[in-house]
Amino acid sequence: LGYLWMYTDLVPGDVRNLLTDSVLVHLDTLPGEMDMFDLLCYQRLAQAENFPEASKKRVLEKLLRAAPLVVTTDVDSWSSFSFKPLQAAPHHKSPLADVLKEDVERNLDFEIERQNSDGSWSPNWSWGDQFPEGWEKALVEWKSWLTLETVRSLQAYGRVEGMG
Repeated sequence: LGYLWMYTDLVPGDVRNLLTDSVLVHLDTLPGEMDMFDLLCYQRLAQAENFPEASKKRVLEKLLRAAPLVVTTDVDSWSSFSFKPLQAAPHHKSPLADVLKEDVERNLDFEIERQNSDGSWSPNWSWGDQFPEGWEKALVEWKSWLTLETVRSLQAYGRVEGMG
């Protein structure tokens, strides 16, 4: 839906509005402790260019209540597949940054400690047991993506020395 709002000239307004109404009704049915992927998708929607302010406000109100319930705040859990604070607030200007401020700071410390000796970050999950031939190549790509995203977050929160 966010893409439909980004490219308004390619989608009839009545279709976009009907879909928006449907998505907002669905949002209202989600529990406060929604799935991490629902939260991420709704967050991207709220940040979509041209998304109406009233709808954005409605989405963000729900996400601000849900984020503390959905994000994993237990540092020991961050070493395995979990929804870490930096995933919800990767930048200090992210809509959820203020509500997750203390957890984000702890997550930044955790990521700094978890950096590999070659400067990269590795996924905290694997599907190599199921598809070993594909995982070897995918691991390189995932490490690249995770490293880029982690460095961006560290820089955004002022945690990279010499960069401001």
